[in-house]
Amino acid sequence: TSLLAGAIVAEQLHAATIRESEEKALLFRELDHRVRNNLAALISLLHLAAEGTEGVAAESLQEMEERVARLADVHNLLAGRGMQPVEVRELAEVVAKNVLAALPGGVRIHRKVLGVPIRIPPSQVTAVALVLNELLTNCAKHAFPGRAIGSVTILVARDEGQALLEVRDNGVGLDLKRVPAGLGLTIVRTLATQNLKGSVTFAMAGDGGTVVRIRFPQPEETPAGGAP
Repeated sequence: TSLLAGAIVAEQLHAATIRESEEKALLFRELDHRVRNNLAALISLLHLAAEGTEGVAAESLQEMEERVARLADVHNLLAGRGMQPVEVRELAEVVAKNVLAALPGGVRIHRKVLGVPIRIPPSQVTAVALVLNELLTNCAKHAFPGRAIGSVTILVARDEGQALLEVRDNGVGLDLKRVPAGLGLTIVRTLATQNLKGSVTFAMAGDGGTVVRIRFPQPEETPAGGAP
Protein backbone atom coordinates (compact mmCIF):
# COMPACT_ATOMS: atom_id res chain seq x y z
CA THR A 1 0.00 0.00 0.00
CA SER A 2 2.81 2.42 0.91
CA LEU A 3 4.50 1.69 -2.42
CA LEU A 4 1.27 2.42 -4.31
CA ALA A 5 0.74 5.66 -2.38
CA GLY A 6 4.31 6.68 -3.10
CA ALA A 7 3.86 5.96 -6.79
CA ILE A 8 0.67 8.05 -6.89
CA VAL A 9 2.38 10.97 -5.17
CA ALA A 10 5.33 10.72 -7.55
CA GLU A 11 2.98 10.75 -10.55
CA GLN A 12 1.13 13.76 -9.18
CA LEU A 13 4.41 15.63 -8.66
CA HIS A 14 5.52 14.73 -12.19
CA ALA A 15 2.24 16.01 -13.65
CA ALA A 16 2.53 19.23 -11.61
CA THR A 17 6.08 19.75 -12.85
CA ILE A 18 4.98 19.33 -16.47
CA ARG A 19 2.13 21.81 -16.00
CA GLU A 20 4.48 24.35 -14.41
CA SER A 21 6.96 23.93 -17.27
CA GLU A 22 4.21 24.40 -19.85
CA GLU A 23 2.91 27.49 -18.05
CA LYS A 24 6.41 29.01 -17.96
CA ALA A 25 6.91 28.27 -21.67
CA LEU A 26 3.57 29.90 -22.46
CA LEU A 27 4.47 32.95 -20.37
CA PHE A 28 7.85 33.24 -22.09
CA ARG A 29 6.24 33.06 -25.55
CA GLU A 30 3.75 35.74 -24.56
CA LEU A 31 6.49 38.02 -23.20
CA ASP A 32 8.63 37.40 -26.27
CA HIS A 33 5.70 38.27 -28.52
CA ARG A 34 5.00 41.49 -26.62
CA VAL A 35 8.62 42.61 -26.62
CA ARG A 36 8.92 41.98 -30.37
CA ASN A 37 5.73 43.92 -31.03
CA ASN A 38 6.76 46.80 -28.79
CA LEU A 39 10.18 47.11 -30.41
CA ALA A 40 8.66 46.92 -33.89
CA ALA A 41 6.12 49.60 -32.97
CA LEU A 42 8.84 51.87 -31.58
CA ILE A 43 10.96 51.43 -34.72
CA SER A 44 7.95 52.32 -36.87
CA LEU A 45 7.17 55.42 -34.79
CA LEU A 46 10.76 56.64 -34.98
CA HIS A 47 10.79 56.03 -38.74
CA LEU A 48 7.59 58.01 -39.24
CA ALA A 49 8.88 60.83 -37.04
CA ALA A 50 12.13 61.00 -39.02
CA GLU A 51 10.23 61.17 -42.31
CA GLY A 52 8.28 64.17 -41.03
CA THR A 53 11.39 66.00 -39.84
CA GLU A 54 14.40 67.57 -41.51
CA GLY A 55 18.00 68.35 -40.70
CA VAL A 56 19.72 67.38 -37.47
CA ALA A 57 16.46 66.28 -35.82
CA ALA A 58 15.75 63.81 -38.63
CA GLU A 59 19.28 62.41 -38.43
CA SER A 60 18.98 61.97 -34.65
CA LEU A 61 15.69 60.12 -35.03
CA GLN A 62 17.16 57.86 -37.70
CA GLU A 63 20.13 57.05 -35.45
CA MET A 64 17.77 56.26 -32.58
CA GLU A 65 15.75 54.01 -34.90
CA GLU A 66 18.95 52.11 -35.76
CA ARG A 67 19.79 51.68 -32.08
CA VAL A 68 16.36 50.28 -31.29
CA ALA A 69 16.72 47.97 -34.29
CA ARG A 70 19.95 46.61 -32.77
CA LEU A 71 18.08 45.98 -29.51
CA ALA A 72 15.56 44.00 -31.55
CA ASP A 73 18.44 42.03 -33.08
CA VAL A 74 19.73 41.19 -29.59
CA HIS A 75 16.28 40.13 -28.44
CA ASN A 76 15.86 37.85 -31.45
CA LEU A 77 19.30 36.34 -30.87
CA LEU A 78 18.61 35.65 -27.19
CA ALA A 79 15.04 34.41 -27.68
CA GLY A 80 14.78 30.74 -26.77
CA ARG A 81 18.29 30.57 -25.29
CA GLY A 82 17.33 31.37 -21.74
CA MET A 83 20.49 32.25 -19.82
CA GLN A 84 22.87 30.57 -22.27
CA PRO A 85 25.97 32.58 -23.24
CA VAL A 86 26.31 34.06 -26.73
CA GLU A 87 29.37 33.69 -28.94
CA VAL A 88 30.80 37.15 -29.70
CA ARG A 89 31.61 36.35 -33.33
CA GLU A 90 28.02 35.26 -33.92
CA LEU A 91 26.78 38.49 -32.34
CA ALA A 92 29.22 40.54 -34.44
CA GLU A 93 28.02 38.85 -37.65
CA VAL A 94 24.39 39.65 -36.84
CA VAL A 95 25.07 43.29 -35.96
CA ALA A 96 27.46 43.94 -38.87
CA LYS A 97 25.14 42.35 -41.41
CA ASN A 98 22.16 44.42 -40.30
CA VAL A 99 24.04 47.70 -39.84
CA LEU A 100 25.76 47.56 -43.21
CA ALA A 101 22.63 46.34 -45.00
CA ALA A 102 20.78 49.43 -43.78
CA LEU A 103 23.27 51.85 -45.33
CA PRO A 104 22.00 54.26 -47.99
CA GLY A 105 23.26 53.85 -51.54
CA GLY A 106 26.86 54.67 -52.34
CA VAL A 107 29.78 53.01 -50.61
CA ARG A 108 29.88 49.23 -50.36
CA ILE A 109 31.58 47.99 -47.21
CA HIS A 110 33.01 44.49 -47.11
CA ARG A 111 33.12 42.94 -43.66
CA LYS A 112 35.13 40.17 -42.03
CA VAL A 113 34.65 38.71 -38.55
CA LEU A 114 37.72 36.90 -37.25
CA GLY A 115 39.11 35.57 -34.00
CA VAL A 116 38.67 33.00 -31.28
CA PRO A 117 35.42 31.70 -29.76
CA ILE A 118 34.54 33.80 -26.73
CA ARG A 119 31.15 33.48 -25.11
CA ILE A 120 29.63 36.26 -23.05
CA PRO A 121 26.66 36.14 -20.66
CA PRO A 122 23.30 37.67 -21.69
CA SER A 123 23.97 40.59 -19.33
CA GLN A 124 26.82 41.74 -21.62
CA VAL A 125 25.23 41.05 -24.99
CA THR A 126 23.26 44.29 -25.32
CA ALA A 127 26.26 46.46 -24.42
CA VAL A 128 28.56 44.67 -26.90
CA ALA A 129 25.92 44.85 -29.65
CA LEU A 130 25.37 48.59 -29.13
CA VAL A 131 29.13 49.24 -29.09
CA LEU A 132 29.45 47.44 -32.42
CA ASN A 133 26.45 49.31 -33.80
CA GLU A 134 27.95 52.71 -32.95
CA LEU A 135 31.43 51.86 -34.26
CA LEU A 136 30.18 50.37 -37.53
CA THR A 137 27.70 53.18 -38.09
CA ASN A 138 30.40 55.78 -37.44
CA CYS A 139 32.74 53.95 -39.79
CA ALA A 140 30.12 53.76 -42.55
CA LYS A 141 29.33 57.46 -42.29
CA HIS A 142 32.80 58.94 -41.95
CA ALA A 143 35.58 56.50 -42.93
CA PHE A 144 35.14 56.40 -46.70
CA PRO A 145 34.32 59.85 -48.10
CA GLY A 146 34.41 59.89 -51.88
CA ARG A 147 35.02 56.16 -52.12
CA ALA A 148 32.83 53.41 -53.55
CA ILE A 149 34.33 50.49 -51.64
CA GLY A 150 35.68 50.03 -48.11
CA SER A 151 36.38 47.20 -45.71
CA VAL A 152 35.86 46.61 -42.00
CA THR A 153 37.37 43.79 -39.95
CA ILE A 154 36.03 42.79 -36.55
CA LEU A 155 38.47 40.79 -34.44
CA VAL A 156 37.53 38.85 -31.30
CA ALA A 157 40.48 37.83 -29.15
CA ARG A 158 41.87 37.48 -25.64
CA ASP A 159 44.42 39.92 -24.34
CA GLU A 160 46.03 39.36 -20.93
CA GLY A 161 42.94 37.65 -19.53
CA GLN A 162 40.50 40.15 -20.98
CA ALA A 163 38.16 39.90 -23.94
CA LEU A 164 39.29 42.09 -26.84
CA LEU A 165 36.87 43.41 -29.45
CA GLU A 166 38.63 45.24 -32.27
CA VAL A 167 36.99 47.13 -35.15
CA ARG A 168 39.44 48.05 -37.92
CA ASP A 169 38.69 49.90 -41.17
CA ASN A 170 40.82 50.91 -44.16
CA GLY A 171 39.30 54.37 -44.40
CA VAL A 172 40.73 57.88 -44.15
CA GLY A 173 41.76 57.50 -40.52
CA LEU A 174 41.02 59.46 -37.40
CA ASP A 175 42.83 62.48 -36.03
CA LEU A 176 43.94 61.00 -32.71
CA LYS A 177 44.56 64.48 -31.30
CA ARG A 178 40.89 65.34 -31.82
CA VAL A 179 38.81 62.20 -31.37
CA PRO A 180 35.19 63.30 -31.94
CA ALA A 181 33.03 63.71 -28.86
CA GLY A 182 29.71 63.04 -30.58
CA LEU A 183 26.87 61.00 -29.15
CA GLY A 184 27.93 57.78 -30.88
CA LEU A 185 31.44 57.66 -29.41
CA THR A 186 30.11 58.91 -26.07
CA ILE A 187 27.81 55.88 -26.04
CA VAL A 188 30.78 53.63 -26.90
CA ARG A 189 32.89 55.04 -24.06
CA THR A 190 30.04 54.80 -21.55
CA LEU A 191 29.15 51.22 -22.46
CA ALA A 192 32.79 50.10 -22.52
CA THR A 193 33.80 51.67 -19.20
CA GLN A 194 30.60 51.53 -17.15
CA ASN A 195 28.56 48.61 -18.49
CA LEU A 196 31.42 46.31 -19.49
CA LYS A 197 33.87 47.62 -16.82
CA GLY A 198 36.54 47.84 -19.49
CA SER A 199 38.33 50.37 -21.67
CA VAL A 200 38.33 51.80 -25.19
CA THR A 201 41.35 52.99 -27.20
CA PHE A 202 41.75 54.51 -30.66
CA ALA A 203 44.74 53.99 -32.96
CA MET A 204 45.83 54.35 -36.56
CA ALA A 205 45.84 51.22 -38.69
CA GLY A 206 48.88 50.29 -40.75
CA ASP A 207 47.06 51.19 -43.97
CA GLY A 208 45.99 54.59 -42.63
CA GLY A 209 42.57 53.57 -41.35
CA THR A 210 41.27 53.51 -37.81
CA VAL A 211 41.45 50.81 -35.14
CA VAL A 212 39.15 50.89 -32.11
CA ARG A 213 39.83 48.36 -29.37
CA ILE A 214 37.42 47.50 -26.57
CA ARG A 215 38.81 45.45 -23.69
CA PHE A 216 36.66 44.14 -20.88
CA PRO A 217 37.05 41.54 -18.10
CA GLN A 218 36.03 38.07 -19.14
CA PRO A 219 36.71 34.77 -17.38
CA GLU A 220 38.44 32.01 -19.25
CA GLU A 221 36.24 29.75 -21.35
CA THR A 222 35.01 26.56 -19.76
CA PRO A 223 35.50 23.38 -21.81
CA ALA A 224 31.81 23.47 -22.75
CA GLY A 225 32.30 26.97 -24.15
CA GLY A 226 35.02 25.90 -26.53
CA ALA A 227 38.28 27.16 -25.09
CA PRO A 228 40.41 29.03 -27.59
